[in-house]
Amino acid sequence: KTKSCRYCLLCRAFCPTAAIIPEEGHVRIDDEKCIGCGECLAVCPVGAIKLRWSESSELIQKKMAEYAWAVHQGLPLQAVYLNYLVKITKDCDCMSKERHFIVDDIGILSSQDPVAIDQASVDLVNQQAGEDLLRKLTGINWEIQLEHAQQIGLGSREYELIELTSE
Repeated sequence: KTKSCRYCLLCRAFCPTAAIIPEEGHVRIDDEKCIGCGECLAVCPVGAIKLRWSESSELIQKKMAEYAWAVHQGLPLQAVYLNYLVKITKDCDCMSKERHFIVDDIGILSSQDPVAIDQASVDLVNQQAGEDLLRKLTGINWEIQLEHAQQIGLGSREYELIELTSE
């Protein structure tokens, strides 16, 4: 909010990527440089910087992949990722209301590749639904996130399913 900005430049001092650009009496955030860390938002003494809820789905998905890459790089050992494909609902399963499950329980997936496990999870859900259920329910192109994650080296969208049974 340019009217609220006092031009103290505290946000600029805390920005790790120099995405805060001083202009006449206020600052502008360079979207190309911004990594979405929220440092500027946290340090602004007058609350002039707000979260942009109108960000494009593509930008948000790419940032999510980049944050995951950073976490993955910081792990001291090889991680194992688990996806529980059970009781899948349209919305967050943390909601305390009665929920309708959109597909039957599929099982538990495990992988050392976070991109491969997410790709396999989506494929299994969509296979059971007989359509691209995630795109239908959300209206977004979910593949952007996985494609970007693969491009930045987080993992591969290729996978091999090995089914284990309890017998």
